[in-house]
Amino acid sequence: MKQKQPLSNFDLNQKLFCFPLFVGLFCQMDKKCVCCYVDKKSGEIKLKSFNAKNSLFYHAGIPILRGIEFFVFSIISYFQTLKIFAWHRKSINAEKESLDILKKTLLVIGIAILMVIGALFVGWGIFGTLPSKIGFWIFPNNYSPVLKKFCIALVRLALIVLLILTLWFVPKFKALCRFNTAGNITIKGKNFSSLNFFNVVSLALLIDVFVVTLLGLTGNFLLIFLVNIVLFLLASGVSFEICLFQEKKGGLLEKLCMLTSFLFFSPCGKTEKQVANGVIMECELMKNEDRVLLEENDLGHGEVALAFVLADVKNALKKAGIEDFGEAEWLVANVLGVKKLDIRFVKAVTSQEKRKIDMALERRLNHEPIDKIFGFTEFYGLKFKVNKNVLSPRQETELLVENVLKEIEGKKVRVLDLCTGSGAIAISVAKHSQAEVLGVDISESALSIAKFNAENLGANVKFKHSDMFSKLGRNKFDIIVSNPPYIKTNEIELLEKEVKNFDPRIALDGGEDGLYFYRLIASLAPMHLKPKGKLFLEIGFRQGTKLKKLLTENFENIKILKDYEGKQRIVVATKKG
Repeated sequence: MKQKQPLSNFDLNQKLFCFPLFVGLFCQMDKKCVCCYVDKKSGEIKLKSFNAKNSLFYHAGIPILRGIEFFVFSIISYFQTLKIFAWHRKSINAEKESLDILKKTLLVIGIAILMVIGALFVGWGIFGTLPSKIGFWIFPNNYSPVLKKFCIALVRLALIVLLILTLWFVPKFKALCRFNTAGNITIKGKNFSSLNFFNVVSLALLIDVFVVTLLGLTGNFLLIFLVNIVLFLLASGVSFEICLFQEKKGGLLEKLCMLTSFLFFSPCGKTEKQVANGVIMECELMKNEDRVLLEENDLGHGEVALAFVLADVKNALKKAGIEDFGEAEWLVANVLGVKKLDIRFVKAVTSQEKRKIDMALERRLNHEPIDKIFGFTEFYGLKFKVNKNVLSPRQETELLVENVLKEIEGKKVRVLDLCTGSGAIAISVAKHSQAEVLGVDISESALSIAKFNAENLGANVKFKHSDMFSKLGRNKFDIIVSNPPYIKTNEIELLEKEVKNFDPRIALDGGEDGLYFYRLIASLAPMHLKPKGKLFLEIGFRQGTKLKKLLTENFENIKILKDYEGKQRIVVATKKG
């Protein structure tokens, strides 16, 4: 099972994108949005989710057009976010605060309009007149007009880059860059990303300036203004496609994004990373349609948003080199006492629950399996108690049970489960058929767990303390099933820590070549099988051919079945005679 590859900052299939704010990050997935930001007053990291009016990509499959949509809708979404920050802050005197916010918002808008007008005049002088004079100074009238325009374009590009670099001295802009970097690291695993909001927009700006300068448009001011808008939108579409191509190709081509993305990079700290982790995790949770929108005032005193808790658990597992495969969700769900699928209904955890999660996580970071931490596991739709005295049943063993049940198909038969351990195989067969089932094991500690599981699950299974067939007398069965120890003695220390340190060695050690118990079964099972009785064995994925040879003397119709990953896992054989 492969670990999921990190997403880009944009995912066209999920219609997902993420871009930074001055105080946090904003993420939109189709029409669902999440804001994660640092509250100015309290310094706390807060989450808020809401529904957007517009989907980011209506035409995700149409080049250029999707880039234009990206630019337009991202700007709309950004202002929608500012509106939510302005109107959704609540206090004791909500009416007065709303009025104050309205005044402040109008004031900010007024100042912004004046700044834009001022910037247009300054921009006209700096980016219009100055580059032209420099171009004409370098290339007098006797030079080619195209060469002059090319020079002017380069000067304008240099001035734009210089302007952006000077913004690094503005604290707000630097904060924006830190959140931008945190988003890249969390989503992409790198400081830079081709499909990053600012990378796409800055590249579009450079393309637009270069093209407009080379065209050298003259004439009606309003017409030129409209043409410039159209050209910038087209440049946005082209820029998006270039960045998307770089992202898909990866390698050296993707690294070219640093030619522009360095303009919006600043090393991020712990806070920015927490914000990025929170917003992305909440987006992951919101993929489920039943996920309830999270309001600012949904968290009580001392409560922590589920998204932050899950993100912390996932990051801790990753740092410890433990592949996730949904373990973070399992761990948190078990502590909260809910099913894994129902975690989508959880908004936050209490401080006490958070402490319990941290304690369970600490054990998991020491490579203790989750089922041993919580003392139970699920197998074939049933909940089994497990501890250090029994092997935790694996998913591939469900295939063994499935094949035994196919063989039974409503018949009343006698089934023997050798090396029963937790009783998972015996109980699952008994619960899903009318078979008379006997489970045997050499470990009395394991049998006590098996008996508890049978009683707890209401399964009619008998258990017997026996070293394989030694105490079975002349009992005969229609089916013998077993998942015996099959690891070579000298390979046990090479197993994962979760197995070698927490599963009983007696349930793992299959002797020098791993076939010790299979030899016993091959020679003794025929005496305890009825005529044409069936044998079902789970095996190591490299043991099929050897086991087939062991069984040929007393068994026929020997079949080797593969597991969910295509590896040899089960041997089915029929007693001769």
